[in-house]
Amino acid sequence: MSPKPLVVVDFRSIKHFSRSQLNDFDCGHPEMNKYLHQMAKTNDKKNLSPCILVVPHGKDEPILGYVSVLNSTVEKGDPPAPQLKGFPNYPIPVMLIGRLAVSNQYQNQGIGKHILMHVFVKHVKAVRELGIGSVGVITDAIDENAVCFYKKHDFKVLPGQEAFPKRMFIPNATVFDAYDSTATE
Repeated sequence: MSPKPLVVVDFRSIKHFSRSQLNDFDCGHPEMNKYLHQMAKTNDKKNLSPCILVVPHGKDEPILGYVSVLNSTVEKGDPPAPQLKGFPNYPIPVMLIGRLAVSNQYQNQGIGKHILMHVFVKHVKAVRELGIGSVGVITDAIDENAVCFYKKHDFKVLPGQEAFPKRMFIPNATVFDAYDSTATE
């Protein structure tokens, strides 16, 4: 029997969780599990890739999913991105979703969308309120399921991406529209 769908979740820093709590997480993808189990705490501690865990509102367990987000850049012509037409020929600032995973038990219940909207909120605030330069959000989709998830949320696979991971991009205008539409609901 599947757990009841969750609507209200909290986002918490990985700093507050033990290794044993992290080791209970299973999203069905060995590489994504290994990252959370073995590398995420160290990367977070060194501020290389801060990791945010998603838990039921008011609780610390179970871990429903996680996301790591960091600043990055893309080269205008590598791969050529029509969305970057008109930008200068030097690295273009973006926000990178380094990892995003949802526990097997909670997949297809909207947790991934909650996580993505959390990222969009952070991105919009960074650009609009803090004045941090970024033209959009990128990710490297690890498999076809990830590509389908991101496409459902208006990310586009950049040209020339034949093998996995596939680089995907969503421009600020689309992120801002998603943010603005949820802010008024």
